[in-house]
Amino acid sequence: MKKFRVSMLFALLLSLALSVAFLLPMNAVAMEKPNGFPERPITIVNCYGKGGGSDQLCRAMAGPLEKIIGVPIIIVNKAGGGGVAGLAEFRAYKQDGYTLLQHIDVVAGLYAQGFIKENPAVDFTPLGIAQLAPSQLFVHPKDERFPNWDALEAFMRANPNKLNVANVGNQGSMEKLMMYQLCEAKGLSVNTVTIGESTERYASLVGRHVDALFEQPGDVIGFVQSGDMKPVLTFLDYRPDAFADVPSLKDIGVNINVLWRWRAFFGPKGMPADRAKYMEWAIGEAWKSPEFQKFNKSKYMDMVDSYRNSADSKQMINEEVAAYRNLFKELGIETK
Repeated sequence: MKKFRVSMLFALLLSLALSVAFLLPMNAVAMEKPNGFPERPITIVNCYGKGGGSDQLCRAMAGPLEKIIGVPIIIVNKAGGGGVAGLAEFRAYKQDGYTLLQHIDVVAGLYAQGFIKENPAVDFTPLGIAQLAPSQLFVHPKDERFPNWDALEAFMRANPNKLNVANVGNQGSMEKLMMYQLCEAKGLSVNTVTIGESTERYASLVGRHVDALFEQPGDVIGFVQSGDMKPVLTFLDYRPDAFADVPSLKDIGVNINVLWRWRAFFGPKGMPADRAKYMEWAIGEAWKSPEFQKFNKSKYMDMVDSYRNSADSKQMINEEVAAYRNLFKELGIETK
């Protein structure tokens, strides 16, 4: 009977160990929770609306992250103000690490332009960049005027300020800076149609209410696959394999400062260091999980190594702030 009890105990412990191993992503070595943190749900404030790239990222990370930290992830979408409204929401929570922020490169531009006082590399706690993506210019495949970039450029040259291009809300955003640089380099001009809500922005091209759309390929790949959008220019100095038939900046003779769309997770400035270290580890493990990697690949986020840890995220953000400031000065964009 004693031997039977020992065997049963061993089997129970083995089952428990296997269950824990199953919950963790492959190759994850569990990091000890700092004083039990987290013991309750983690809230992630997403500064953009449902359905967009940032929302998709948060929800794709939530699953593997919940398995790693053992508590639910609550996503709060707070769109508005070109990425500013969510910051106000984030500031309202305690700085104990139970509320995180998911923001994009826009936050570096907002700081560089003087619209917010917080330097995201210093006044927030960068926990990791989960996505790094190039941008493209899209047209509608059924628009016979624009079978390719050459036709689009010819139209812009013959019709200054007549090409309607859907773009994001903030004047100092990466998207608008890239379009400014392209137009300056080529001696072109367009009419920018500002649409802050991502789903409305996509619909504007699908419904052919605009002529073109500036966006990241992963965010609209479903529309590309359905035949509702077609890329005609990739904002990189080379052609990535996934879009080998789409011209790059180098192909059209343009040499500009290429800015990336990055999506990062932040903690508050006052977040305890041990909790920040734990969440940095957890986000990194969630990023490596097969579940998230499958998502990233489906969104063409695997064209480059798109993960940055806390230290590398901080460095990249500081470099981008400097680049934004230089571009604002060069292009005559007013700063506060």
